[in-house]
Amino acid sequence: MNPLKIAQKESGAYDSLLAHEVRSPLTNVDLSMEILLAGVTDQERKTYMDIIMRSSVRINELMNELIKCQQEKTK
Repeated sequence: MNPLKIAQKESGAYDSLLAHEVRSPLTNVDLSMEILLAGVTDQERKTYMDIIMRSSVRINELMNELIKCQQEKTK
């Protein structure tokens, strides 16, 4: 295997590891926000919490795409 292929493979492994490491705490954020949202009656707080939830979901989607791309590159 040439050095470029080795570097690409190592980079892909790092990217996948990083994506998994980001997703793990996001799962806890998502679950915690769902619990908090269930008890919120103040509309202003609910609006901000919804923003946090949407942002967390978007980051999770991006990490899933990164993992998917890296898996396709290493095939």
